[in-house]
Amino acid sequence: MHNNWPNNVRSDPTTVWQPMLACRGLKRITLYFFYSQHSINTDMADEDFEALCEALPLLEGFNISSRIYNGEKTDMTPKATLRAIRSFAQHCPALERLAISVNASFPFPILAIDNTHQNSRLAKLKAFHFAHSGLVREKIPDAVKFMRTVLPLESNGAYLSLI
Repeated sequence: MHNNWPNNVRSDPTTVWQPMLACRGLKRITLYFFYSQHSINTDMADEDFEALCEALPLLEGFNISSRIYNGEKTDMTPKATLRAIRSFAQHCPALERLAISVNASFPFPILAIDNTHQNSRLAKLKAFHFAHSGLVREKIPDAVKFMRTVLPLESNGAYLSLI
């Protein structure tokens, strides 16, 4: 997609991601749109992350910056909620690095993840960052409880940030 997106085409996340979903062996995705002059909409909803994680179970790294619109940084609230992280926990057991924008201002979901299965959590995660989360001080205890449902209890990795 590098510099090849047509100027007159408005995108949606499905249009942007659909071609990649056919690459079932894909292990790393890093997308930045810092200097994009196009309206490339990569702001994925929970359902988009679910489809991506189901299609790409071998992912080891996923990093996306979706805060650029028409070439300018935006402060739009992300569509995805913390449920998107559950999709990675359930479908991408090899994931080592995850950086996405989520909206953490919603009530934290109680997640049904089968923790008895070795591959059901982010056991290999070494770096975790979610930006533009809208997390407020009062919700930090709930955020910690939520993260405990998806992050392994023991880890050799260092989580970079929970912003």
